[in-house]
Amino acid sequence: VHCEHFTHHSLKAAKGTLIYLHGGGYTSGTMYAYRGWCNQLSLKCNCNVVLVDYTLVPKGSLREGLRDIVAVYTQLSEDAAAGNIVVAGDSAGGGYALGLLQQVTALKLRKPAAAVLLSPWADLTLGVGPHDSMNEHNSD
Repeated sequence: VHCEHFTHHSLKAAKGTLIYLHGGGYTSGTMYAYRGWCNQLSLKCNCNVVLVDYTLVPKGSLREGLRDIVAVYTQLSEDAAAGNIVVAGDSAGGGYALGLLQQVTALKLRKPAAAVLLSPWADLTLGVGPHDSMNEHNSD
């Protein structure tokens, strides 16, 4: 899985790693648009930032994107203490961060120190279930 690593040039010794998952509605968005953001996160959070280039839909499936992210997390958690890893993401990246946390639990991996979700897109059903209808939401 392709990733970019950021450590702000002014840091002498970074404390921990932040895995950042970019937004883009699961279908678009690129890690390249997040380079400046991740460089600033590195500076402000005093950490290394790993920006993951996960598989987008329709090139692959949502499951493939999540597998990419789990693979990166697994490798990083083996290389470093998981307690020094924070997972963060915006929009679809925030939704994937939640999916990663579920997989970490299911696979019995070491849990990250924290997760930061910025406007996560977590409900892909858009809140419409099989029994929802417009009439149920009207007060008339």
